[in-house]
Amino acid sequence: MEPLIQIHFRKSRAKDFPDIIKRCKHFDDFTQGDVNKLSIGSVNELMNNWADFMVIATRVPNFVGSRAWFMGDEIVPFKPDFFYSLQDTLQYCYKGFKETSYIKTFCLHDWGCRRLSSIRKEIDPADKWTFHMHWYRYGHFEGDRWLIDKGSILNVLKREAQNNYLNACPAFDFERVKKAVDKLPDEIELNEQWQILKRTELKKDGFIEVPFSIAPAWIEPNEDNPGHLQFEIGVGVKVKKRIDPENMTEEEINQFLDEMNRKNNNIQH
Repeated sequence: MEPLIQIHFRKSRAKDFPDIIKRCKHFDDFTQGDVNKLSIGSVNELMNNWADFMVIATRVPNFVGSRAWFMGDEIVPFKPDFFYSLQDTLQYCYKGFKETSYIKTFCLHDWGCRRLSSIRKEIDPADKWTFHMHWYRYGHFEGDRWLIDKGSILNVLKREAQNNYLNACPAFDFERVKKAVDKLPDEIELNEQWQILKRTELKKDGFIEVPFSIAPAWIEPNEDNPGHLQFEIGVGVKVKKRIDPENMTEEEINQFLDEMNRKNNNIQH
């Protein structure tokens, strides 16, 4: 079985190097040599020596050639951010889990873990500024139906779990996340409770409105939300300039079309 954390580093001229060695010796598995090797086998060992680990994990990344592994996977790049993510997961979250009298409900936020926050499960009508974070944004049109892409939702949550090193938390269970995602509806009926979001795309024949997502009927998309205009022309040409075709004269639109056609022809040739 792979240890929880492994850290390898060579001798350094840094003033704090002797202190690092001293702190490493507080752990059960530490070997000195041409390459110093620290192995931390469990969460309990880590948390029992948290102050030492805090110093090691924030200073050793500054040593040339230092490397680290988390549950067998190398941490690349190995930076102090590694420590801060573990601190958020274990010291600020798991420690609270152990100390609370509401253990059964402590983790059960949205997907079964309070640290998974990039996608929201519950829709709050009063919070229109975060509608782009909700699960229903992951999907695609099939005729007049909006099909939910549960695979994409699961991949986003899995990546967030990896970035937060949630596997280090004994209370975390990704199977619980999968079950929560699986309970989402497979599709959404596009009735009066929903609106279809459209964006303006520039094709060879001019501007057209193309549906690209949905939102609850009470949402009012604005420029800060991901429903802003995006223009495309031909193959592989995207224009980042944001314009409003409704406020353009016919001459301005024709000039814009001519410019985009020239760009498109240059790329094709």
